[in-house]
Amino acid sequence: MSCPSCPTTRILFALFIAAVVLGGCGPQTPEPAPDVATDAQPGWDALGMPVVAESAVTVQSLVSESERFVGQTVVVEGVVAEVCQNSGCWLTLAVDPDHAPIRVDVPRDTSGTYVYTFPMDISGRRIVVSGVLSAGEAAQHEHAEEGGHDEAESRALTLDLAIVAEGALVERIGD
Repeated sequence: MSCPSCPTTRILFALFIAAVVLGGCGPQTPEPAPDVATDAQPGWDALGMPVVAESAVTVQSLVSESERFVGQTVVVEGVVAEVCQNSGCWLTLAVDPDHAPIRVDVPRDTSGTYVYTFPMDISGRRIVVSGVLSAGEAAQHEHAEEGGHDEAESRALTLDLAIVAEGALVERIGD
């Protein structure tokens, strides 16, 4: 029978506690944040939630069939026309001269902070975005709530279609 006050028992107990404590101190790989895409495809930089570029429709298809897509999550590929130069919180996708551009907004978290922002120097680059499409008054209302718009943002408020992008892939230059 072992004695709790015996030196051997104390040493074994101390070794057991040290093994438990030190066992959890090894190098650990932190899990990536769930709202940040870490697996960008070659030639693309990922922002926000992961996006599957292969499922993307073109901007022209989205515009011509917008009634079918309104209220749904869409994945669309297009060319960036303009980016918010204050904080990168929105961009517009070029369509054609007969249609207003599509506005793409960055979502906010519960504290009102942008989940991510678009680089401000990506005008002219291809982009794939994934998010819920809104149209007409719904799209106008979302953007009017932001307030404090500069001239470019005021033009963007007249858009017919808008997407709140949960994630995006931005084409890299030179890849």
